[in-house]
Amino acid sequence: MKRIAFVIAAVVSVWYVQAQSLREMPKPFHVYGIDFSEVKICGASESSYQFIDAFRGINLLLLTESKKYDFERFLRSPVATVDIEQIQQKNVSRDYVSELNNEITISEDDFQALINGYELKATEGTGVVLVALLLDKTKSRAIYEVVFFDIPTRKLLATYRMSGKAGGFGLRNYWARSVYEVLKSQIGKK
Repeated sequence: MKRIAFVIAAVVSVWYVQAQSLREMPKPFHVYGIDFSEVKICGASESSYQFIDAFRGINLLLLTESKKYDFERFLRSPVATVDIEQIQQKNVSRDYVSELNNEITISEDDFQALINGYELKATEGTGVVLVALLLDKTKSRAIYEVVFFDIPTRKLLATYRMSGKAGGFGLRNYWARSVYEVLKSQIGKK
């Protein structure tokens, strides 16, 4: 019984700290989409061109189906802009090859380098980007790092690793489902 009480207390305290840190971040929030430029793909047979097209389509869903891919609900805070232009350009600049290795090796310095490379229109507030780390077709699962950064200084404020189950018909929909699963979970609940 004490173990259960301890686990519940630990989960509640982690949730509270994360929710509190989101409230303390500079407002407004600006969402920059899903950055697939660093992703590892495991066990997939599609071509690089097919993945580039799917990644473009997934980011477009953030605009065309904004009620479903709801960042305001995810963050529990208003979002000033959803600007995917920068990410769309980055996502086409890489050759995507499926590997057998599904080990994630990206570091906080790598996230900082990604953020430093963005050309942003906003001059104040907090930037939010989902960095895709792994698309594992063998497990029908994707792993993302939700990265929060101060727009004027580009300083990382927080990162949260989250995963979502993939599923659906077609390459875009299959991996878009994992993004939906992450956004549905809400940052404060993880």
